[in-house]
Amino acid sequence: MEETAEFVASRLEEWGIEVERGVGKTGVVGILRGQVPGPTIAIRVDMDALPIQEENTHDFVSMYPGKMHACGHDGHIAMGLGAAKLLAQARQDLAGTAVLIFQPGEEGQGGAPAMIADGVLRRHKVKAFVAGHLGVLSPELASGQVGISFRSLMAAVTTFQARVIGKGGHGAQPQDAIDPIVISAEVIGAWQRLISREIPPLEPAVLTIGQIHGGSSHNIIPNEVFLQGTIRYFRPAVGKLLLARLEEVLAGTCRSWKAGYRFETDQAYPPLVNDPSFTQFFSEVAVELAGRQNVQMLEFPLMVSEDASFFLDKVPGTYFLLGAGDPATSYPHHHPRFDLDESVLWLGAALLAGTARRFKSREK
Repeated sequence: MEETAEFVASRLEEWGIEVERGVGKTGVVGILRGQVPGPTIAIRVDMDALPIQEENTHDFVSMYPGKMHACGHDGHIAMGLGAAKLLAQARQDLAGTAVLIFQPGEEGQGGAPAMIADGVLRRHKVKAFVAGHLGVLSPELASGQVGISFRSLMAAVTTFQARVIGKGGHGAQPQDAIDPIVISAEVIGAWQRLISREIPPLEPAVLTIGQIHGGSSHNIIPNEVFLQGTIRYFRPAVGKLLLARLEEVLAGTCRSWKAGYRFETDQAYPPLVNDPSFTQFFSEVAVELAGRQNVQMLEFPLMVSEDASFFLDKVPGTYFLLGAGDPATSYPHHHPRFDLDESVLWLGAALLAGTARRFKSREK
């Protein structure tokens, strides 16, 4: 991340943009002041990768084993830098200030809260916010189409981890052990029933177990099993219910089979909620740049999460989607062969820069 941050900062300085380094640890902030006084708008770009071994065969695949841009953040960096260069070249037409936030740690490392705590919004008196995501997140969008929502676009998320603590032993003598693997299987099945039997059918919620670790050989019953997962929801009451019931079901199942347990929650993101007024303004910019036929009002929200939600909790703004592939045939996000349709990068840069340039006129 340090190399990426320095690359971004160097390019911004090359274009005559004031730069702050080390914001929220490795974040970079570019400050581009227009020739005419006016309000400040933030353009946010996320720039982290994922712990995935890339399987693409392009000339530009990741140079680092076990790490790749499997979610489009490399395209976001290109869009952000493109917007920065466009704004710098037309500085004389910019009224107010554009604050370019290049944020690390979107993928669950708390990058947005860290930059906010470091004063990026307060210090620059940010009045509005815009950001977007490339790729094939929405099946409603073809390449080059812009997706807009006037309400919640992405879900809240809370991650959790649990340990089922049993008693190890020989695989041939399970009666002398307390098998945490069998107990964990029962726990996982019961957890999934929380969604189907305790959450109303019209209330969106997802529970996924992403990690299970336990055991070292075919004939050894281990002492414990580690589980890690995520819940997604829109209403805080649903998240509160799920977290409480997750631990209750875990405790009850373990108690039934004489096992112990530990349960902890980790990083939580609020739902990503767009401001209707600012989104209407953004939609007009998008229609001008992409054409009315390429601007879609999204029918359904997404169960994925984004820590841009922390920014949108503080200032009004919007988060948009930009189709960059075929949802029916492209590899999905977080896949080792995820790729982008690079022909839409110009539009992403134009949307970010155009929103910043037109923001002053909206304020009048």
